[in-house]
Amino acid sequence: MLANAPHPDLAALKNIITENKNYETELAYIKDFTGNLSKYNLVILHNLPSETSDISGVLTQLDKNNTPRIFIVGLQTSQPKFNKAQDAIQIAGNSRNTEEIQAELNQGFTLFTTSDNLKNKIGSFPPLLTPFGEYKVLGTASTYLYQNIKKIKTNYPLLVFGEKGGIKTSVFCGEGIWKWRLFDHLQNKNYDLINELINKTILLTSVKTDKRKFRTNTSKNLYKDNEQVLFDAQLFNDNYELINEPDVKLVIKDETQKEFSYTFSKTQNYYTLNADLFPQGSYTYISTTNFNGKVLTATGKFNVESVQLEQFDLTARHGLLRGLSEKYNGAMLYPSAISSLKDILLNNENIKPVMYQSNSTKAIIHLKWLFFLILTLLSAEWFLRRYFGNY
Repeated sequence: MLANAPHPDLAALKNIITENKNYETELAYIKDFTGNLSKYNLVILHNLPSETSDISGVLTQLDKNNTPRIFIVGLQTSQPKFNKAQDAIQIAGNSRNTEEIQAELNQGFTLFTTSDNLKNKIGSFPPLLTPFGEYKVLGTASTYLYQNIKKIKTNYPLLVFGEKGGIKTSVFCGEGIWKWRLFDHLQNKNYDLINELINKTILLTSVKTDKRKFRTNTSKNLYKDNEQVLFDAQLFNDNYELINEPDVKLVIKDETQKEFSYTFSKTQNYYTLNADLFPQGSYTYISTTNFNGKVLTATGKFNVESVQLEQFDLTARHGLLRGLSEKYNGAMLYPSAISSLKDILLNNENIKPVMYQSNSTKAIIHLKWLFFLILTLLSAEWFLRRYFGNY
């Protein structure tokens, strides 16, 4: 991450990125940076270029190595320099004025899938600040998020993904990501939504262009056992146009080689699948389709970890316990009042002595002691009769 100046968004981004074990990140400021950019797989440019900082040398290094980059446009960004620095969008306006914007999801976006939770909630995230102006998407760049200004949906881009000459460029128009992260945690007690947004942005921007005609991907590589496993598949014709005419099958195998079979749903011009929940473990999958007489396959893997709910909420909910006890005519006692438990139990009309009675029968043949008693008496009678001469 290369920044014009310190900003709370930088700390938020670094926290999000470092949570992903697949990434290593470094933060530097443009005025102090003298390093070699060739060793990086992705560069995030925050509030750059600015009025005081020229990044032509940085861009030359990035272009030389075909390094993908993400521009985060903020209040310190120089619009004229920014317009020359990339080919994804253009901004015309007065950068000294600002606009409050919220996110509006592009429902037709197909470069990656979005969880239903993020789809439903991203529009309620707090407003971002962005330079005032007219925003225009250039070339073949794809808009993922639009700007919603004063509750009015516009065609101005908020988050755009572009590629030109084999170099990927993404642009996020606005600052205030730290507020989105805080809001996510306040609402959901976790950072899952903002993590999904940033991680998918980084992944799409940083991965090399895939020329395969058939692809299948999971929405992420690591799931929790209370999360639904989502897949998407893409099939291209010879002109690399998305199609979804043939059926796509999917087989998932667990660690014991047990198989789970599915068929993708056709959505617009691609495929989607909700495989539902999986228990903890490692899984592999293979998807197949038949197109133009050829069998095409795609493989991958994902992992599922168990969720320890106690890790997320360590506070005893006394109010909940009290409510449950009152609902079922019980009582909640603190240690200091434990001495009153005896009186509560004795005075509770629902607690009464209960006597149970049960009857059981057994065949006389099973009473061995009775058999031996009769045998003894008969033997005694026979002996006495013999003895006294009655026989």
